[in-house]
Amino acid sequence: MPLHALQLKTDGQSSTQLLKWVDAWEKLWQELENRELTERVAASLNADIAALNQDHGIDKDRTKALRKHYNAAIQLLVKEMKLTPLNYHRDTWFVIGLAAFGTPLGIIVSFSLNSFAYIGLGFPFGMGLGMLLGMQMDKKAAREGRQLNLQYQR
Repeated sequence: MPLHALQLKTDGQSSTQLLKWVDAWEKLWQELENRELTERVAASLNADIAALNQDHGIDKDRTKALRKHYNAAIQLLVKEMKLTPLNYHRDTWFVIGLAAFGTPLGIIVSFSLNSFAYIGLGFPFGMGLGMLLGMQMDKKAAREGRQLNLQYQR
């Protein structure tokens, strides 16, 4: 099933945020043109495009709709087809490493030294460990051809 094109009109007065998200969608669509998509994914992406092609009025509302549907499209590609943007796992595991590894490590250090002033010592180690795990997952995705050649806009 072919993907529909984004037909969002922007004028010279459009905000920089709106132009940023229109550019992000165009890069995503260029990347997806080269991929084989399942019927379910293509239908969902076409539904997102149909919703975006409707007039949303002012730039703020259009930007909000573009961001919402872009994030939903990326999440759909990650869950259904295991396609990830560049550094997706690194950025995700950065936070997971901080929460899952850094916080407990900081608590252990602070209890062992009997001072909660040292609770922050675990955070850098957790973030580093999380980034390391995420980078390994990104390398694996790139080797398997599951990585999209675009940065994930947040």
